[in-house]
Amino acid sequence: MLVSAMITMASLVFSITVVALSVAASQFGSRLVRSYVKDTRSKATLGVFAMTILYCLLGLRVVGSDMPAERVPHLMVSVGLVLSVVCVFAMLLFLHMIAQAIVADEVVRRVAQELEDGIAELPLAQAGLSPQERLESLELPATPLPVFSASEGYIEAIRYGRLLQHAQAEDAYVDLRVMAGVFVARGDLIATYARAGGANVGFEESCRAAVLIGPERTPVQDLAYSIRHLQDICLRSLSAAINDNNTALVVIDRLRGAFTRLLRRELPNGRYADEQGVLRVVGPRYSHADHLHHALHAMRRSTAAQPVVVLR
Repeated sequence: MLVSAMITMASLVFSITVVALSVAASQFGSRLVRSYVKDTRSKATLGVFAMTILYCLLGLRVVGSDMPAERVPHLMVSVGLVLSVVCVFAMLLFLHMIAQAIVADEVVRRVAQELEDGIAELPLAQAGLSPQERLESLELPATPLPVFSASEGYIEAIRYGRLLQHAQAEDAYVDLRVMAGVFVARGDLIATYARAGGANVGFEESCRAAVLIGPERTPVQDLAYSIRHLQDICLRSLSAAINDNNTALVVIDRLRGAFTRLLRRELPNGRYADEQGVLRVVGPRYSHADHLHHALHAMRRSTAAQPVVVLR
């Protein structure tokens, strides 16, 4: 009886989760599903139900319906009852959490928090010459050799530190042609390099290993991803099917707050030198203007017919 009740409640929790994800994906975009999937509270709730059901199923092998009272393992039964009560409270908290999670303001806050986390990892802007200007006078080697991608997908991150170590060890110079968030096909050019000893297969493999390629974009080293996600929510809210100006205003407020902090940070300059000041790795980079363009370019047209949003 207890096991049946736990399975019923677990089915309810799973059903509510699927419905919430469906609503969020249809209204705010499928990218939002990732933020729900990695939510610790959701995982903890589903884990409590799963472990309680497993515990009760294992207990059925010990406790029988015709078992004498003196042979009943009271401790095991008591633990099962306590876990059942915990599951009831967990379900109530989960329902409250899901109700909050699908509110537009909370959805925007979740996505904006990813952007804020990425901005917080950037160093504060320093007065004087930027690292790019300090390395401007270094002579770049000629006769580059190509490095092609061995897999296909989105670049999730680039291990610049490891690439710099390999380049210093091989006395080489690497010119990256890609950055985090870019899609590459198998065989695409991802970098070129110049090395004193000429071509080296092992060094090319090291360059490929430093470029992490996966099936989808992530906010790691990719502020444009989180900005694009907020932009998608704004564009969907202004569509004829939804027509929700308030959500668009919340997105604009969050973007304004994020850019206020981003302008005080120093973006990666795409140029990496070793301890001796020798330029070893260069690559493409985004400027503050690029990020601002990513945030506002698509929204300008969609908001042209929305005076309330334009005035904000």
